Amino acid sequence: MEIKFNTLKMLSVAFILGAFSLSFASCSKNDEDDNVIPELEAETVADLDGSQGPVFFSLSTGTAVEESATTWDIKFNNSNFSFGNGAEAQVMEGIFDNLVVAPSSAYSMEDLAGIGSVYTYSGPPNHIVTPTPGRILVIKTHDNKYAKIELISYYLGNPDTNSESFINLETRPDSRIYTFRYIIQPDGSTNLK
Repeated sequence: MEIKFNTLKMLSVAFILGAFSLSFASCSKNDEDDNVIPELEAETVADLDGSQGPVFFSLSTGTAVEESATTWDIKFNNSNFSFGNGAEAQVMEGIFDNLVVAPSSAYSMEDLAGIGSVYTYSGPPNHIVTPTPGRILVIKTHDNKYAKIELISYYLGNPDTNSESFINLETRPDSRIYTFRYIIQPDGSTNLK
């Protein structure tokens, strides 16, 4: 009788362990999870210095480069922009985080005057340049990737443009020091999410 009880106990333990193993196997990730595309992370560039002249930026490397480099996509020049090495751009209206798919057409290699498109100029007496809310630069890069750029500031340190120290031209931080954030899709698709 004691042997039957131990055998029964062993079978019960084996059954419970088997059921437990099956429940974990059914909860494991399936093949569809392998196809999930991770969300892209926005990169922020703070205080890109264009105060001494144009600055050339490669979205693929996330760095300023020499004009002679074949990797630059966008040239910041005062409040204007140029696109190089085959890069093209367009201005879109909307919210940066809500623009999740880049258009597949309507890009231009033409220079872009920032004032009136992505920048607003206050005029005299304050002469303030600020990013125009709801305007996004969408770029097809030199290496056929898609990116979006949101301009954040035209001044050193991204200052509060309503503060007294900013409004005073004597104490205002240097201009042509660009802060922006961007997302680039490394796989070449138009997905910007």
